[in-house]
Amino acid sequence: MEALFDSKVLSTYLLVGESLLRRREYIDLFKSSLKKRGEVLVSRFEGSEEGILGRVGGLLKTPPLFGGTSLVLIEDGKEFLRKEGAEEWVLKRIKEGGQGFLLICFEGIEKKSSLYKVASSAKAVVDVSSLTGDSLMMELKRRAERLGIEISSSAVRRLIELVGDDFDFAVSELQKVALLPKKRINEEDVNGLVADMASGSQFSISNGIERFELESSLAALWRAFRNGIRLQKREGVITKSEEVATYLIGQITSSLIKLRKVYKMVCAGASDGKIAEALSMGEWARENVLVFLKKSGLRLGKRMNEAVERLAELDRAVKGGADAKMEIEAYLCWLLASEGKRK
Repeated sequence: MEALFDSKVLSTYLLVGESLLRRREYIDLFKSSLKKRGEVLVSRFEGSEEGILGRVGGLLKTPPLFGGTSLVLIEDGKEFLRKEGAEEWVLKRIKEGGQGFLLICFEGIEKKSSLYKVASSAKAVVDVSSLTGDSLMMELKRRAERLGIEISSSAVRRLIELVGDDFDFAVSELQKVALLPKKRINEEDVNGLVADMASGSQFSISNGIERFELESSLAALWRAFRNGIRLQKREGVITKSEEVATYLIGQITSSLIKLRKVYKMVCAGASDGKIAEALSMGEWARENVLVFLKKSGLRLGKRMNEAVERLAELDRAVKGGADAKMEIEAYLCWLLASEGKRK
């Protein structure tokens, strides 16, 4: 966006994604760029408003009184497209251009639709979805730098564990932590300021296992049973105990499969590059995550087969009516305990 006018600017863009923060930031940058051309007359509409198509069309054709341009923002694009003639009108603007500038906001849009295909081909789709996983960690690190603080990787992971993969909430909590009168933020600072209020992230227990951290794995387990597990893309929250247990066992299984693959490749002398490629890791994950996977894989080592057998027993016990939380907790304590404490 900083170089928005280095190339041709389209008259219409679709802002697709559920992050209200990223959407607002994009709109603010877009407005700032337009102001270089003169006055900007901004109008906002809800997609469900009556007569919206005619009103929006009229505003876009009417430049500000003292020069400049008009910018129209439409919230809830899905409702707007239900208006008679709206989708055809938007398609025409994307293909042929038009007066003023139009930003239409969608939480999500069918990628097989003709509108998305045309807009994507014309580079008129702006992704404002919530960031998750490695992308979320990197973005929080970047934002910390802009806030003038340095935050450790463990502190970022802890923040995400506490708030879940809610990008907007994570940024809000980071801004709160940045108010501390210190330049470097550690895990203890995050624990002291960020409340453990979020539903468990769908990857939290995997993160703990793959880093061989018993404490964080147990915390993820307790949080999952207390608050549920929030899935990505606003697909909902799993709250029923039996469903939470099934999901957690699935995540533990995936982590063991990953660690077994890493262990075998390390023993075979595979390079970090080969291991990262086998796990479909990006550059950041290779530099910041692979080291934990290798250490954890080696620590499990020859216990890997026993870990899988015990997990199968755990699954049968839970399906047979055993206390799921207690059974999974006992399994994690065995799996991740230090050599001297393992039974």
